[in-house]
This record gives sequence, C-alpha cells and structure tokens, in this order.
Amino acid sequence: DRMFIAIDPDENEILIDGLAGRFSYPEHHETGEPIADIAAAKRHSGKWCVDEATELLTVEGWRHHEALRAGQMVWAWDPWLRSPKRTPLKAVHRFGPSAALRFSNQELDMVVTEEHSVFVRRRLCSSRGRRFLPPTPVPAVALNQAHHIIRTPGGRAQRPSLSDAFVRLAAWVMAEGSMPPGRRDVRVHQSATANPAYCDAIRALVSCQPNDVAESESRAGIVVWQLGGEVAWLLRCALPDRIPSAEFVDRLSPHQLRLFLYEMIRADGTWQRTQGPLPEPGDFAGRLWGGEFWIRPTTPRITQVRREAIDVLQMMATLANIRATVREKHMGSGRLGWTLSLTRRGNLTAVSGLVREHVSVAEVWCPEVATGAWIARRNGHVFITGNSHPVDALAYPLA
Repeated sequence: DRMFIAIDPDENEILIDGLAGRFSYPEHHETGEPIADIAAAKRHSGKWCVDEATELLTVEGWRHHEALRAGQMVWAWDPWLRSPKRTPLKAVHRFGPSAALRFSNQELDMVVTEEHSVFVRRRLCSSRGRRFLPPTPVPAVALNQAHHIIRTPGGRAQRPSLSDAFVRLAAWVMAEGSMPPGRRDVRVHQSATANPAYCDAIRALVSCQPNDVAESESRAGIVVWQLGGEVAWLLRCALPDRIPSAEFVDRLSPHQLRLFLYEMIRADGTWQRTQGPLPEPGDFAGRLWGGEFWIRPTTPRITQVRREAIDVLQMMATLANIRATVREKHMGSGRLGWTLSLTRRGNLTAVSGLVREHVSVAEVWCPEVATGAWIARRNGHVFITGNSHPVDALAYPLA
C-alpha cells in the first residue's frame, strides 16, 4: 500500500518546492549523470544568500565571510528549541553579482536575495486577541505585513562555572580597571566622592575573592584596589587586554551575561533621562531575567572607544537574549567611538514597518549550518536568518 501525507498549501511553500524538485542536482553536460555536489546544487537551484556586509556570529565573535572556514565553530540557531547552539560550520558558499532585496528602518538593516529564507513569526488576530505562530522560514520575496522578523535567539542552556561575584568584578575591571604592562596585578579605580555606592559594591565583590588585595585612596578621592595572586591571574585570562575572551563568554550563563552587562552600565554606561546610582543586582527578586533587568523605563547604553570591545558586548547581549544595536558615536576631538543600545521589547520586528527596496549586490554569500538557521548582523543590527538553502533548513528539524 502507498503512504500519503496531507500538506497545507498555504503554510508549507518551502516543503512543497523541495518535494517538487525545485532543489535539484545539475547534470553533467556530456554524460548526463547528476553532479552530486551540494555547492553545484545550490548554483543550479538558485541563490539563497546575504550580501557582503552581513556578518555571522561565531564562537570567537562577529565575522565577515572572508574570515569563515568549514569546521569553524559558530552560533547557529535551533528553530525548534528557539535557542542558540554551538555547531561547526559545514561550508561557506560565495557567488558573484546578484539582485537582492533590502529591508530597513532605524531598527533593522537586512539585504538578502529574493529566495533567501527569512525566519519569521506570523501574526494572527482573532476574537481571542493577537498571537504569533511558531518560527518558520519564508522566502524574502514572500514576506508580508503579517510577518515579524526574529531578532533575538532566545536563552541558551548553560550552567555557570564561575561565581557571580567574579563575573561582576570582571565587568568592573573592563570598565574601570587597568592591567599595568610588565606586572601581574590588576587594578580597579572608582571615585569615592562621585560614586560612594559603587565603591561599596566593588569593595563587597573584592571581599569575595582571595585575600591578596590592597586598597588605597588618593588625595583626589580615587579609590584603587590592587588585586594580585590567583584572582589577578584569572582576570587576566578572562580579560586579555581588558576585553572578554571567547572562552570566558562561553562559560557564562544567560543570567551571568546579564549581570556583566548590568555592571558595565553602572560602571561605564548611561540609563538615559535618569539620575542617581543604579541599585545592586542583589536587590532584585530572583535572577536577571525579563523585566527584572529593566529597572528603569528608558534604554540603557554602553559606550566604548574600541570597536572590538563593543562587538564582544553585543555578542554577550545577543546570547543573553537581549536585542542590542551598535551605532557610531563622535567622542569629540575627532575621536570616534561606538554605543551599544539594549532594547527591552525587541525580539520581533514587523515587516510592515520596514522599507523594501530592490538593490544590486556585487557579491553574495551563504553559510551552511546543520540547524538550518544562524545569527546574523548587518550595520550593527542583529537578526535570525535561514540557511544557505530553504531545503537545508528542513533537514535538521525533520530528522
């Protein structure tokens, strides 16, 4: 007996296209034999790609396609668990000039080929109110006003291997610390006159570490904590050149990623249109999840002079399931810096609010990951997008 399955024609366009042979292997022009190569099949079936300015989030940070190679560990996205997942990059496919679509506004900037699969959630409105369907890949040319592009990857399952006090202290070292060259100690600086509450916070964090600590205060009211021994060695390993290493970021749970960002806001950021010191994280009930992080209604921002520092912070925010945007900022005297904005309600962006343009791209490329989706960034905006071919996106969940 033959087996049949029923497929909804309105909700399964990609599956129907795949089963109908839209994705196929080319034939050799002389022998007629199929060329069983995935790259050849992609070229034969069409281009499902992004432009050169789009980056992929690897375990080491954001990377353009020139710096990617097969086997490299990247942060893919699991559409079923709705969480980021470490996985090796299967391949990187590069093509020449191509027509593409650009979707942009102040919240998002995305350039993809027309057939590229964009992961969205569809909005349904009924008598029971508005709700969203589960994530699904949709060709870019078929995006409509009911679709919302997914911007954050969700929380990952990661057990902490470091103490919360050490993570918070590391954030203060990055923002207000120094690592004198030729020495082994690490120092943290804070003003006792301008920020006495923060001095108390640092003093409490230092007391949780091994006792190789010296505290002094200058005539200007600047308190300096000089950390030595094991804690200084651990801090130098976690923060080479005072920037979190990939290994350090990978060891943090989503709660600790938020802790690090919160301390960075207190030390080296602003919570606009607000005054007074931010309270201790321990004052919150539970862990830093959801609304507990956003103790004030406006947008918190962190400014850094070094681009590599702001990129790591955006990576940490993304893995903590916070939508984060990087923008240039003029620091005065001809200096250029970067600001990271953290948005409370930003996990979806409505297609109806985006400007759609037809553009021509000099070169397009596409990564290949096992889960069918990956974490992308373009012009400082993060979003979730599909694999190099829509049928690839089906292989992982169907298996």
